Amino acid sequence: MFALLRSYLQRLEITQADQVLFIADGAPWIWKRVPLLVQALGLAVEQVHSSSTFIMRCNTSAKSRHSRKDWSAKARARWRTQQRRLLLQGQVEQVIIAVRDLCRGRNSKAIRKHREYFIKNQSRMAYAQLMALKLPIGSGGD
Repeated sequence: MFALLRSYLQRLEITQADQVLFIADGAPWIWKRVPLLVQALGLAVEQVHSSSTFIMRCNTSAKSRHSRKDWSAKARARWRTQQRRLLLQGQVEQVIIAVRDLCRGRNSKAIRKHREYFIKNQSRMAYAQLMALKLPIGSGGD
C-alpha cells in the first residue's frame, strides 16, 4: 500500500508542495512507515505534518467518559465537549490530565489504554497549529 502511495505522490510531484499533511488513525503500523515514505519522497522535514484524525481522538475521549457510570448523560456530554474544545485549542496535555483523572476503579485498565494512546500520539494532535496553517484536521469523513 505504501509503495502505491509513494508512486502516486511522486507522480504528483509532491516535493513541489508547500505543506504536506499525513492524516491517519493511531495504528502504529501506519506511523512506523510514514517517516520512511517522507524520506523516500525526498520531502523536507519543515514541509511535513502528521495528524491523528480529529474525530478519532474525540471518539477515544468519549470511550473514556463512558466509564463513569455515575455521570448523567448531560455530564458526559459536557465532559466530551470540554475535551473536544481543549483538543482544538492545542491543549492535549489537559485532555491527558482529564482522562487520567477518570482512571480509577474497575474500569481503570480500559481508560489507561486511552490515556496511553493520547500520551503516545500527542505530537500528532496539533490541531490548533494545523488550523492556523489552514490544513485539515480530519480525513474529510470526519
